Amino acid sequence: MGTAKNLSPQYGSSLPLTVGGCVNSASATTPYMAFPGSVADVHIYPRALSATEVGALR
Repeated sequence: MGTAKNLSPQYGSSLPLTVGGCVNSASATTPYMAFPGSVADVHIYPRALSATEVGALR
């Protein structure tokens, strides 16, 4: 378990969302797997959460 921050994402917002990797071009047929592990629980929110909201998720 851990956290990471990527200040310069390598994806286009017009391309599909891929958790644990990225499709970095419209012609790509498989995602570039940037995360060498597994993802068990994913939540997507329509806005940035406050520190209090993030703390309540634990």
